[in-house]
Amino acid sequence: MVCAPALNQFTRTQLCWLETLTFIFFINGRQVGHLEVFLVQSIQLNPAAKRREVLRWTEHDTVVSTVARGRTAPVLATMKASCDHPCRAVAHLHGIIRRGLTGRVDYTEQMRLDEVNQTPTQYELLAVAPPFTPLNTAKWHSPLQYRCDNALTGIKGPGCVFREFTPTLTVSRREFGAAAALIQWAQVNMSAHWGWQGHGKPLKRLAGRAAIDANRGVTSRLVL
Repeated sequence: MVCAPALNQFTRTQLCWLETLTFIFFINGRQVGHLEVFLVQSIQLNPAAKRREVLRWTEHDTVVSTVARGRTAPVLATMKASCDHPCRAVAHLHGIIRRGLTGRVDYTEQMRLDEVNQTPTQYELLAVAPPFTPLNTAKWHSPLQYRCDNALTGIKGPGCVFREFTPTLTVSRREFGAAAALIQWAQVNMSAHWGWQGHGKPLKRLAGRAAIDANRGVTSRLVL
């Protein structure tokens, strides 16, 4: 079972969580039982597709446990998934709900240059359990939205990330010497504390070739 980085944790490109779903059983309008379904879902985003390539990534879903109370019957379920345009999600999970039932969701996103899309995944689990009346449809969404964009002009192709995760760049003194020491001095002693976790604003990558070249030119003149 894929569950990266770990259950109920996430990184810049991975998210794994436990979803609890409940189905209610009725006879003649009277509730006679219910079934709890524990579903582990794990999304692995694609952070760097090739330029002009369709973005593709995958989610894995596994029923890890079920708890039935009262009068129930085997539940035949089909999952549906959706995300905001231009994202497209196609779910492949169908069968009798039981421990070990697995499926996946395949995602594609065709992005134009400079296009940005931020969306969660919306889910439905359609279920029937004869001879009971049609069961309720379980509906939920992914705990985090993911952002996909094609905004890093001239650098790479489109990609997706979880924006809530702030990556940390560690610059080793042993490897980078004076450069690492200078970064530390600037973070501690300059008023903005750039990139100093807990003290200053996070650093951001500059998008746009013209702005990048202009900054690089300024840096070169300072060094000279």
